[in-house]
Amino acid sequence: MPIPLGSAFSREALEARFRDEPDWLKTRRRLAWERFESSPWPSRADEEWRRTDLARLDYRGIARLGGGQTTMDGAALFGHAPESCEQAGPRPSRETKFTALNEAFAEAEALVHVAPGATRLASIVRRGGEAFFPRTLVVLEERSEAVVVEVEEDDSCRSGLCSGLAELRVGPGAKLTYVRVQVLGEGVGNFDTIQATLKAGSDVTLVVANAGGQLTKQFVEASLVGEGARLGLFGLTAGARSQHHDIQATIVHAAPSTTSDVLYRTALRGRARSVFVGTIQVKKGASKTDAYEASRNLLLSKEARADSIPRLEIETDDVRCGHASATGPLDEEQLFYLMSRGLTAGEAENLIVEGFFADALTRAPGGGELGWVPDFVRGSLMRVLEGRDRHG
Repeated sequence: MPIPLGSAFSREALEARFRDEPDWLKTRRRLAWERFESSPWPSRADEEWRRTDLARLDYRGIARLGGGQTTMDGAALFGHAPESCEQAGPRPSRETKFTALNEAFAEAEALVHVAPGATRLASIVRRGGEAFFPRTLVVLEERSEAVVVEVEEDDSCRSGLCSGLAELRVGPGAKLTYVRVQVLGEGVGNFDTIQATLKAGSDVTLVVANAGGQLTKQFVEASLVGEGARLGLFGLTAGARSQHHDIQATIVHAAPSTTSDVLYRTALRGRARSVFVGTIQVKKGASKTDAYEASRNLLLSKEARADSIPRLEIETDDVRCGHASATGPLDEEQLFYLMSRGLTAGEAENLIVEGFFADALTRAPGGGELGWVPDFVRGSLMRVLEGRDRHG
């Protein structure tokens, strides 16, 4: 079913907003808009979308696309790059209606480029308006190392749109830790794609946290294309009220001796719902692959619902692959034990939930300039489950 759109979603609005940009960039936007207009809306008849209903969204009231504020440290803007750089931006591995919309209206596009053998710390914090379109490219050259933290937040939006794209290109022997935290307003529809390509001997840790928004549809895709590449993907999701989080993670092993470890932790309260579809693909020739995925769901109310769907698609021999999934309520014995030690029911529950998130949360970088990251992620998750706003 199409999402109702207002006049802000038009070619005329696009051309008026970006009339002063270079011709090559205006052309890129125009072509992206044409692809957006010509492509169909996702439907529940599509396997990837059948558990997510877009009918709850209505964007006729959005008066302006873009805007908001972006703060960067260790990253550069390439939205107004010279013509020779027009191909520098991120490119989705497969285009959807939302990635086309992202390319049409993207602003403050971020680039983190790390030269061979160099190291970099980078943070990108985006505070959106009614509708915003984060776009990030991270490129690590051979034997380089980087930690990149990206935050999408919105303190007040009751009805809005965020459509984001991040591409991570990790060269041979490079090491990347990438943290993406979504703490959008309670009425926002969030459509997000994160994709990574890992060359030989590279090592990537992804920490992806979703705490905000009314509806989130997120695709996380990683392709291990070089021998010996290693990936750790650690997801943390908190949902309350009627929030809906639909995460699709696809890990492709396309080279020998590659390793992936996927762990998703989700805690839900109220009538919140989560969907996690985790797919591990092992291509022909990718022998000695070692891949494992696990999804754990903690239900804090009788109305909450979590669906976990693990998939293995193996096309070669001599591999070790596995998956696990578990969903259940709080452990009453743990709760009783903590309360018998003097904690209130609320304090005991919070302690159990924090422990539930801990093994994934410890993968987030801490110390030094990034010492704020673990506490920020933990606080964002717990505020949702405790029913507090960001400033409470």
